[in-house]
Amino acid sequence: MADHITLAPDGNKARSKPLPMTDAPPKAPNAKTDNSRRRDEEGRPKKPRGPKKVTAAYLERAALHYLSRYGTCQAQLRRVLMKKVARSVKAHGTDGDEGAAQVDALVARLAQEGLVDDQAYAAAKVRSLRRRGASRRVIRGQLTAKGLSRDHIDAAPGSDDLSPDDADLMAAQNYVRKRRLGPY
Repeated sequence: MADHITLAPDGNKARSKPLPMTDAPPKAPNAKTDNSRRRDEEGRPKKPRGPKKVTAAYLERAALHYLSRYGTCQAQLRRVLMKKVARSVKAHGTDGDEGAAQVDALVARLAQEGLVDDQAYAAAKVRSLRRRGASRRVIRGQLTAKGLSRDHIDAAPGSDDLSPDDADLMAAQNYVRKRRLGPY
């Protein structure tokens, strides 16, 4: 392939785009450039798929997939699965109460099997927020927003191992160090 070489305004050689070859075979479509899957026979864009119909097996697969990606508590998992149920009710007209009962039973079973552990989640979240320099109030607020009970928050290791003043002082020191303020 021959490149076309020109001189730039400053006198140096500058390469422009390669000249197109006329004998080049057409490129084979690949997965990234092939749009045929998103078009129907007449070339019109296909309608987007709606949500899947919620069944017990589907909810279990969705829950296990979510748990494989994220550490979570029971309330958050229930929230995620209930969103799927709500979309299914809207699209397919399925029974929302039946879906909610399936979600509750599934979350209880996963908690019983140890796949969802609120206490371990609270402890990990407290450690993470402490490292970031969050104060006790911020930690308590975020854990409450995730749906953890006060008992789990209070029992989490590291949540009350320091006096309130020491915990906030440590959080402030971590924050200052993170932002590289002062002598840090």
